[in-house]
Amino acid sequence: MAVSPGVIMTLPGPADLGRSVDVAQMIIARYGERSVTFESRLSVTPQRVLMVSTDSAGRRAMTIEWSARGIEADIAPWVPRQLRPVNVLADLVFLYWPETVLRAAFSGSPVTLMVSPGRRALYQEGRELIWAEHTLERLAGWPRSSHYRNLAWGYELMIKSAEVTP
Repeated sequence: MAVSPGVIMTLPGPADLGRSVDVAQMIIARYGERSVTFESRLSVTPQRVLMVSTDSAGRRAMTIEWSARGIEADIAPWVPRQLRPVNVLADLVFLYWPETVLRAAFSGSPVTLMVSPGRRALYQEGRELIWAEHTLERLAGWPRSSHYRNLAWGYELMIKSAEVTP
């Protein structure tokens, strides 16, 4: 799937995260002058990724399930068409999957991935396409706060996470 013009990411599998995670997230998405806030519950197991998001009024915005069966999504009609499930999953992979998995996902694209503590960036011919920053403070190995920007498509995400305990 394209993460910017001419740059293809091969989605790895849910198991490639290397562990199970269950977090609640507050996400502020900005596209141009528009800003939307979502609350999401993200559950990752080796078998699947399940993300359920609602808007600030409590309306269900989207449900995305990614498993061996593929990607199944239910998107509310009021959600902008540009918000595609496969792009949401690509953003999750870029943000949270291990560096080795991310490098393999871009192995067929002419890009350079730069990783340092708390930061990831993807470049093509010296031009930054995507970057992500995380606080180094973790909850069960998951960053409490992340900031993601896709410069090629012109949007950004600010994410606050909290671990869900059974």
